[in-house]
Amino acid sequence: MRLIDLSSAIDASRWEPEPVSHEIVTPAEGAAHMAKEMRDHFGLDFDPAELPDGELLSIDNLSLNSHTGTHIDAPSHYGSRAGYGDGRPRTIDEMPLDWFHRPAFVLDFSGVPGPATLTADDIAKELAR
Repeated sequence: MRLIDLSSAIDASRWEPEPVSHEIVTPAEGAAHMAKEMRDHFGLDFDPAELPDGELLSIDNLSLNSHTGTHIDAPSHYGSRAGYGDGRPRTIDEMPLDWFHRPAFVLDFSGVPGPATLTADDIAKELAR
C-alpha cells in the first residue's frame, strides 16, 4: 500500500494573523538551562563545562495556533454545533485513526488559476476526469 502525506507545512503567514515562532536552543544553551533547572528545582549544582563539550540537549520551541498547518478537524474551529453525531463538532483526538488510512483518489486542481476559491464546477469537472 502506498501512503501519501497530505499535511501542509507549518506556515501561517498566508492566512493567519498570529505568527508561528520557532526558537532553537543550542546544546550549549540546553546544558546551561538544565544546570539552572536542576539547581532551582532539586538543589543540585553542576557546572555545564563538566559535560562533554559543555553540551547536553537541544530544544526546539514552537508557538503556533490551532489553525496552523493541516487540521482535519476544521469544523470544530468554527462553532460549537454540528449537523452530525451528537451535534458537537469532533476534534482530531475524537476521530478514528483508520479514517485517515484508507483507499483514496487524487483530485488535481493545479490547473485552476490561483489564488482562487474552487467552484462546484471545478470539482465536478475533476471528478468526471
